[in-house]
Formats: sequence, structure tokens, C-alpha cells
Amino acid sequence: MYDIILGRNEEDRKKFGTQATILLGKHYVKMGQVTSLSNKIFMDVAKSHVVFVVGKRGSGKSYTLGVIAESMLDLPREIRKNLSIIMLDTMGIYWTMKYPNKEDKELLKEWGLEAKPLNVNIFTPIGYYKKYKEEGIPTDFPFSIKISELSTFEWSETFNIDVNSPIGALIERIIETLKENNEDYDIDDIIEAIQKDDRSNKEIKEAAENRFLSAKHWGLFSKQGSLMEDLIIPGQITILDVSCYTYVPGAQGLRALVIGLVSQKLFTQRMIARKTEEYESIYRETHLIEREDEEEKEPLIWIFIDEAHEFIPNEDLVINLEHVIPENPSNGWGHILPEVAAAYYRRIGNLVLLQATKNSIIGNSSFKDKRKVLSKSSFILTQEVGKETSWDVDEIKKRQERLAKLAVTTWPL
Repeated sequence: MYDIILGRNEEDRKKFGTQATILLGKHYVKMGQVTSLSNKIFMDVAKSHVVFVVGKRGSGKSYTLGVIAESMLDLPREIRKNLSIIMLDTMGIYWTMKYPNKEDKELLKEWGLEAKPLNVNIFTPIGYYKKYKEEGIPTDFPFSIKISELSTFEWSETFNIDVNSPIGALIERIIETLKENNEDYDIDDIIEAIQKDDRSNKEIKEAAENRFLSAKHWGLFSKQGSLMEDLIIPGQITILDVSCYTYVPGAQGLRALVIGLVSQKLFTQRMIARKTEEYESIYRETHLIEREDEEEKEPLIWIFIDEAHEFIPNEDLVINLEHVIPENPSNGWGHILPEVAAAYYRRIGNLVLLQATKNSIIGNSSFKDKRKVLSKSSFILTQEVGKETSWDVDEIKKRQERLAKLAVTTWPL
């Protein structure tokens, strides 16, 4: 039976087959009332990929990430040693990978799999590490972010303040000064510098100081910080458990901060490693004698982000369909009878694309109010509707004719 391999082109499939791939499952085939499993579905892990696991709530998205990570550790050693897996655990669920899954033992047996513990290291924010150990919550090592590596923008994002506000301007002044004068500094140094600042008033200084005092108790920052070398271990799963910040007051941006900083550091480190590998490749091609001090290659790093959608800015990315004449017209649509609205509100000529936030703002407003928003849209076809002086059945019909002609020229058959 034909194997399906995701992320691998036909040339590589013929050359390598299913080497350096992981088994995701089997393809469902439905014939009438009967549903059966057929083709095996594999995923290539020899190259870098962006994988987006999508599904409704409770459908097994997080479980699937765990399956992918576990499958990588089941690969032969010569392949596994070239991979390093870092899981950013935002919900605190992946610690279970340290223990065999005895609950699904029979199901695993059906698939030819064995319940077994995995080589997993769990890192917990330094301020929670001791507490977790005392309470018996699984954790192996403390983790922290080096304070001097945070930029003004990152502090502003963490505190949820505008970088151009008076508090933001004060923080920027302090951080930039400290970076110029000190290689390393901690939160106490930042607070001391705020207190000595003579350009901001007392209220602004106290507001900034209070934010850093709160940050001091979050248990995430330290003067030294964790080394990336401690996280990137060939043939191993590293779990960064940041679930402790899910419900911490004033710390909504901490999980996103950890994800952003770790990803940025890993990307930078990978770019350096790539340049080194390219240099070594050129050296071997241009020299007959190999160097004895050749170092091992950096492993390919796979980053898993659970609940990633929570960390994507979506205010302007979520697009809705706006009904210009609404289903239930307000008083501002007095010239549109209810039966006319019911007949035309779903017509394509009455539909425009609009950012979700703006869509919720205008609601069932009159066209006079709607056109102010529509005319400023980033979508050209939506802008055109906003330039109309009135909106009625005639305008809808004219727009439908225009869209039909536009569709034919855009997608010719």
C-alpha cells in the first residue's frame, strides 16, 4: 500500500523512502457506512518544516504535538542524535511524557507500540522551581531570563504599556542608560536608576517602579539567565513549563515573552551554526587533508508551541464578512423594508471584507456611519463601497455585476 509522506518531495521519497520520518497515523477511508484505516501517514523530520496543527477544542491538538515529539525519540540513534526538541508548554501537560502511558497500553499494543518513559528534561521558572520540588510537581531544572537581554520594547510588551507613553519613555531612558554603562544588571539596578531619575515626575516614577517590583516577584528574571546550551540537547526533549503564568495578575504577556525570547535566541544560534557548517563544507572541498579538530554539528532544533494561537496578535488579522445592509436594520435604515433586507443582506453585492474589531464596532449602524469605516479599509473593494453616498438594492445589483466581471478576468477558465 502507498505510504503518504508529508514534507518530502517525490525525489527524496524515492531516494530515502521512509528513513528519517515519523509515523503520524493512518488515513481514514469511508465506504458507505464503513470507515477503515488504510495508508500510513509519515512526516519528514530530516529538514526544517512549519507545521500547524488545527482542530476544534478537545480534538487532540496538544496530544498530536506530544505524539510527534515522542516519535522523534523513537527514531534510530544515528538520526535522533541530530535532533533537539524544545516544547514550550503553556498549559502544564507535557510532564506526563516522563512516565509510561499505561492507560492506553492496549491501544498502543494494537499499533505495535510500547508504553515507556521518555528522555525528558523539564525546566520551570526559577521562582517556582523550589515550590514545585517541595510539592512533588515534576521538574528537573530552574529556568530564567537574563534581565540585561530585554529591550525597552519587550519590557513595555510585558507590562502592557505604550512604549511612547510617559512611563514607556522613562523605562526606555533607564534601560538604554544601563545597557551603555553595565554589561549585566538586575531589577534592583533598574529600580535604583528609576528612583534617581530627575526628568520624570513622582507619579510616573512610582508607576514604573511598581511594575518592576511586581516583575521581581514573577520568578522569571535573573542577572545570569539560563544558557541555551542547557536546553539544546541532541536526542532529547526539553520542556519549558510556563503554565504557572496562566493566571498570574499583571503577567499576561510573560508566556509570550518567554516564547519570543527563546525562539529568537535559538534562531540566532542556528544561523551561527549554519554559517559554521557552510564554512566546514567549503573547507573540505578545497583541502585534501581533513582537520582532526572537527566538531560535531549542531542538532536540528524543533520548537513546539502549544496553544500558539493565544500569542498571535489578531486584532487586524481576523477578517469578517460585513453585511452592509444588516439582517436586522436599525432606525438608520428606515428606507429599507424588513422583507428587502431579508432578501438582499446575504447577496454577494452586499458583502465586504472587514477587520473583526471594526466589524463589531459598526454593528447595525446606518450606512452614513458605516461608510466612514469602510472607506478607510485596507481592502480596495471595501473602500469602493465606503465611497458610495447611499446604499440600496440598486447599489447591490450594480456591485454584483461588477464583481461578476472582475471574477471572470481574475480567474479565467
